[in-house]
Amino acid sequence: MPTKTLPYIFDKTQDADWGRCGFELDIYKAPKSSKNPLITLKGGLGDAGSLSLKPLREAILDLTHGKISVATIGTLRPFNLYESVRILTSPAEESRARQQRMHSMRRGTEKAVALTGARFVLLGGQSQGAVTAIDSGKKMLNTESHAEQPKIAVATINAPGVYESLEYEGVPLKGLIDLGAHCLPALASLSCYEKYRLIKDYLKNPRLVLELPYLLGEIEYLKSIGLQDEIEALRLGGVAVGHIFHDQDIVEGAVDALQDPSAVVFPGIHTTFMIEPKPVAEALVNMSYELYENPSNVINLSQMSSYYI
Repeated sequence: MPTKTLPYIFDKTQDADWGRCGFELDIYKAPKSSKNPLITLKGGLGDAGSLSLKPLREAILDLTHGKISVATIGTLRPFNLYESVRILTSPAEESRARQQRMHSMRRGTEKAVALTGARFVLLGGQSQGAVTAIDSGKKMLNTESHAEQPKIAVATINAPGVYESLEYEGVPLKGLIDLGAHCLPALASLSCYEKYRLIKDYLKNPRLVLELPYLLGEIEYLKSIGLQDEIEALRLGGVAVGHIFHDQDIVEGAVDALQDPSAVVFPGIHTTFMIEPKPVAEALVNMSYELYENPSNVINLSQMSSYYI
């Protein structure tokens, strides 16, 4: 929960069909939510439930004092062993895990819009979740009923492939081990209670036993991920895209981001947003208010006023 007593209405919704991919939505609705921006958040690799983004969600709530709605969206895989193993049977199936994450965020965001009536939504994603946010934004942009949908924007946090496509030739599992070693110091600094909060919901999810094949499929497509074309398509469609990086991240992009007015760089590593969420929260809130008040397909994160005060 947020650290302050705030006038939010909490709602938890599951689309838990066991035979297909569903979503889990945890949303804090602001009073008069149709007149306020909405932020939806998706977690990174191995974080199908977006549990790592709870500190960021709470920081946003504390900054905005009831003037913004914010939600985390989890992906509920089909509880089906055949569907799970199928991911590993053919290279063509690697994108299946990516599509499942996209549909879960898209449908979760649509549910959040239905609950709040929001006319502006910022789709935010961290690491692989940024890929999902971009994919979901493209899908929503191309939906036939787009004219009836709210204005959308996308924010990536420590995203791979923003400026250059990845060309990882090593064993996929080694890349995961390297990422884990990079993140371990920050995770180790969490208190026992914070660690418990991070994993307790996973331990209650029976679908977790079938998640490993999906994880391996996602690692495989991330080896050569490139998001430049998708980002350009969003901007051409009138969707603003902003980028947030940390300067010591194992995921490259911070150096190029220093020359990009639509990007901002903070000190830290890949998981700093979990320990020090406020800078990222400020950037997301500022981007939301700026685009809510001044709709545009461009955003200058490096010279933005603070709207959260």
